[in-house]
Formats: sequence, structure tokens, C-alpha cells
Amino acid sequence: MNDKNNGFFDFLKKINGFILTLEEILLVIITVGLCAVIFIEVLCRYILFTPTAWSEELARYLFIILTFIGAAYACGHHDHIEIDIINQVLEKIPAIKDTARAKRMVDVVANITTIIFLVVFNSIFWGYMAQIRKLNLLSPTMHLPMFWIYFTVYLGGVLSIVHLIYLVLCDLFQADAA
Repeated sequence: MNDKNNGFFDFLKKINGFILTLEEILLVIITVGLCAVIFIEVLCRYILFTPTAWSEELARYLFIILTFIGAAYACGHHDHIEIDIINQVLEKIPAIKDTARAKRMVDVVANITTIIFLVVFNSIFWGYMAQIRKLNLLSPTMHLPMFWIYFTVYLGGVLSIVHLIYLVLCDLFQADAA
């Protein structure tokens, strides 16, 4: 790989690292907030004997945000659950000399398949979100616009796509994705 490609991949690596850092900070804040909300609910329910309705709803929404931003973060670190039986089979085939390259190509196919799924999912979900926005749906207790709750699902998909494109490029051009 020449210096021009190295500069390009260094730039991509910085952008991907920046996005991962933002996701990590957001995940820490959401986790702390989720723990605080659940603590308040337990305190109110079992010590003060007056449960709060808003805390259950807020905990549910924080958990949704945590799930989808966390999924994107896992994509960025290539830490998602995967079925690696093909990689195990590749190791046992003596005709394959470069198993590392073969495994990279399997990763490329898997990541491209995931990108296609996420693009289709996000395009369908965008239409669903447009309906929610048009209807101005609000959450039952806290009266939060539901569009923003659902937007985090869409955002998680977009961030996952960005991370997966980066990983595919790194695998194809043998750049260090770390």
C-alpha cells in the first residue's frame, strides 16, 4: 500500500476513532443515567411506597438508546456475535495457503451482507419514523416526542453502516483497523 493510501486510511481511522469515542462517552452517560433512574425507582417504590411512572418509561427509553448505540459501538470494534464455522472450516482445508486472507474475505462478505440488511432496514424504518413524526406521537407519561426515541434506532443503524464500511475497506486493502 502506498503513502497516499496510508494517508487516506489514517484519515478514515481518525474519523472512525472519533465516532467510537463519541459513542463511548454517550454510552457511559446513558448507563449512569439508567442506573440513577432505576435507583430512584427502587427507592421510591420500596422505601417511600410511591412508585413513579416516569422512571419506568425513562429507563425503557434509555435502554433502547443504549442498545442501538451500543450495537453500533460493537460493530465499530468488530465485537458482534458471529458464527465462525466457515472460518473454522477454512483452517482445516489444506489447499488454502493463506487462511488469514480467506478469513478476511469471509469477514468482507459478512460485513457487506450486514450493510445491505441495515440499509434496507433503515430505509423502511425511515418511512415508519416519518409517520410517527407526522402524527406527533408523544410518550404516555413523560410526553416526549416519540420521533426522537425512534430516531436513536435509526442513528444506531447509520453508525453501524459507517463502522462496517470502514471495516470492509480495511479488510479489502489490508489496513490496520485497530
